[in-house]
Amino acid sequence: MQSLARRAVRVVAGTVQQHRRGLKATTGIVGLPVEPEGRTVLIDACRKVLRTLKASNIPEDDSYYQDVWTIYHQRLEVALNEETIEGIENALSSAGNIQIEQAIDRARKELMLVEALNEKFQDPKFLELISTVREPRKASLRTIGQAYAERQAELKAIADAEAQAAAEAAAAAEAAKQP
Repeated sequence: MQSLARRAVRVVAGTVQQHRRGLKATTGIVGLPVEPEGRTVLIDACRKVLRTLKASNIPEDDSYYQDVWTIYHQRLEVALNEETIEGIENALSSAGNIQIEQAIDRARKELMLVEALNEKFQDPKFLELISTVREPRKASLRTIGQAYAERQAELKAIADAEAQAAAEAAAAAEAAKQP
């Protein structure tokens, strides 16, 4: 019982210290801890997304590129102009309630997506596919992904048909050898 009471005292003391430093005790989101250096981490995360996007093979006229660039450039500007985490959260919440930890988490996930899409944009087959499928700036990535999957299915059907024709030709040749 004493250890539980001591633990409770430590939690309360830690919460009081965080409150004095201007930190919230919890994000209220399971698995998403409070980031004490949230402003600095958000600035770094936004800059990394923007640098990676700029260095990628994703065309600058692509709607995904433009949307990501706009979002993370705005978030970077907010983080640079606001001095406090509360100020950043208030500014970011104009588009919906968002905590700085959520913005950091989203930036990290966006970075992974940009890196994955960069790999796709290095694939010549993918580039050929998207150039024939969409009008510039009008197709969504979902449409591109669907077209890519359909093209892969078509290529498999062609390969299967060629394999079947070869097997039939071999069987015919074998049958011609027999008296």
